[in-house]
Amino acid sequence: MVDKAAFITNKMLLSTAAAPILSWREHAKALSHKKVTKENSNYKRKDKRAMNDKKKEKLKNNLVKAGLMEQEDTIIECLQANYRQRLIGIMGQWKQGWIYFTETRVVYPTGLLDNDIVIPYKSIHKIEKCTQGIFPMGISLTYEEPKTENQITDKFSMTKRGKWMDFLADKAGISLG
Repeated sequence: MVDKAAFITNKMLLSTAAAPILSWREHAKALSHKKVTKENSNYKRKDKRAMNDKKKEKLKNNLVKAGLMEQEDTIIECLQANYRQRLIGIMGQWKQGWIYFTETRVVYPTGLLDNDIVIPYKSIHKIEKCTQGIFPMGISLTYEEPKTENQITDKFSMTKRGKWMDFLADKAGISLG
């Protein structure tokens, strides 16, 4: 078995010599010529998926308590995103936060001073690309607000914009322009 301290030292030496950096499994395999498996290794891998499920359940409970989500709904994904705060006319300011994609809606908690944004997929009429300053990573959503039935356009900025635009278009049942 390979000593982890020796592995770390060797990894640092290899990385400074511009050699390819090996994982501890590849390193152990190269030195011992044994097949390294979960059974014969003392390396413990954390189950990241289980932690994400726990985190999603906790987030869901918080969103249900805040009245932004229903108990029957489930969180598909959450990620960091920026939101263009609506001020006067076209003026606005980008605010950092988290966006939640559930089975039935998009949720963006804005904080204490603003109204939280909850957009049911069925109320989305138009999805377009936009920019955040000079960065081409924004999504512009035009939707009908459920309470007032007014047309509203909100802008969000997030990574993997194309993936989320396709997801939103699929959930809303509209085609991208």
